[in-house]
Amino acid sequence: MISNELPTVYPRHDATQEWRKMKLELGMRFSSPSELKLSLSNYAVANGYDLYYEKTDKDRLLVKPQCPFRLCASWMKDDQTFQIKSLTEDHSCSRAFKLGSIVTYNLRKMKAMVSKLFNINVSVGQCRNAKRFALCEIEGDLKDPYSKLWDYGVEIKRANPGSHVEVYVHPQNNSTVVFERFYVSFKGVVDGWLDGCRKTYEGGNGNGITLMSDGHKVIMEAVKERCPEVERRLCARRILANFHKKFKGECYIKPFWRAVKATTIPKFKLAMEEIKSFDVGEYDYLIKKDPNCWSRAFFKENGVSESFNAAIEEARKKPLITMLEDIKIFVMERLYMQKGKGLGWDLAICPTIRRKL
Repeated sequence: MISNELPTVYPRHDATQEWRKMKLELGMRFSSPSELKLSLSNYAVANGYDLYYEKTDKDRLLVKPQCPFRLCASWMKDDQTFQIKSLTEDHSCSRAFKLGSIVTYNLRKMKAMVSKLFNINVSVGQCRNAKRFALCEIEGDLKDPYSKLWDYGVEIKRANPGSHVEVYVHPQNNSTVVFERFYVSFKGVVDGWLDGCRKTYEGGNGNGITLMSDGHKVIMEAVKERCPEVERRLCARRILANFHKKFKGECYIKPFWRAVKATTIPKFKLAMEEIKSFDVGEYDYLIKKDPNCWSRAFFKENGVSESFNAAIEEARKKPLITMLEDIKIFVMERLYMQKGKGLGWDLAICPTIRRKL
């Protein structure tokens, strides 16, 4: 049988191909940039690749993640197709579960895509429910992970020998328990502390070390006695919660947070004077809590905990075990990255401190 079709020099993308089997080829042609983007999304999700668009417009597209993989495509005016011009399909990265900009869809984009692909109209609410269902299928719902915490702890100790894990719960009268907190201490982190920080902690007076407490009064008093120069910090939210049990009203809340966030002592005093104008007892209560431990105006270094909380903001919205895994991966990647930077320094003093000197 003789075909009248000319042989295809470059492969063409098959839009009917199952998304899990999506493969990229050098020279592959697409009908439009959006078709290539959809294919890249399927490719990224199917393989767990963390891909990012470095450049994207109607004429060209560049994908450049944090690994050797590279893809560059551009519009072919003569053939009216979008073609992959260069491709380095070499992935040295591990499988990612938090994918990059390649697979970020908002609800309105999702609605438009469903309408285009399936020729049906759906509401934004239906898209929201579908997205919630999909996330639940991937990450689990909010309740299930709590029953798996003990298994999760066993797996941590198996994969990280020497690590310590504790799950704290409150027994209830109906023979059930309510989750309180989860504690994990990885062996590698402990070893790093003992090798790099403990000598300073044990041998000196604690100068240069900051310890934060969320109400552990006995521990903080012991630290103060042994290392008087340790900079101690208290949780402002806990102070406010305890304060609210003793003093009623809402008028002091805003000035309290202004005192907490004040970057200079005059600003701190101004906020405290406002609280004092409401009630001297409220003022005295906060002063007894030692503002040196909860107001930024007295801190030697600022922003560490705020930066960490901002970094894990998205993780905190997820189910418990998924959240813990995201935080663990974030910390591991940061430690690895910072270690790599440190190994590249030519002196024992880090660049930031050298600039200050």
